[in-house]
Amino acid sequence: MSEIKPDLNLIQKKLVEVKHPELKKDIVSLGMISLLQPTAEGIDLNIKTPNADRRMQIGLEAQIRQVLAKMEGIGKIKIKFEVDQNFKLEDGNRIPGVKKVIGVGKFARKRIEKSVGDICEVGDILHPSPASPKANKNWTGEIEKQLTDLGCF
Repeated sequence: MSEIKPDLNLIQKKLVEVKHPELKKDIVSLGMISLLQPTAEGIDLNIKTPNADRRMQIGLEAQIRQVLAKMEGIGKIKIKFEVDQNFKLEDGNRIPGVKKVIGVGKFARKRIEKSVGDICEVGDILHPSPASPKANKNWTGEIEKQLTDLGCF
């Protein structure tokens, strides 16, 4: 390892170049960095995520290594992903002007509620499943009624 100590402020500034693959926002402003610490060999970096999406983790790790590899004195980069299901990406759940989100089916509603918390109203409509007798009988009429009841019309 080089004798040059890594500048943590500079590293954090470089990490702004790493974008979340879906949200297209940097991991620093999203609050995903939970640890940035120098070690004898290099740096330890812990990234907080709301789920164990391995593709997203691999993509972020590749970006991080690419950005930090250009810096002198970094040494070995140890990246660890921490899954915290209660973690909500700070900017990821805000869409200006959105007051209501409608899930198609109860499962979708539950996922939306978990994602957006209390920042907007959440509702659901009948899922058009072939296994559902209610969905197979006048689905369009039922959806119009449910959307009306939710205040969408």
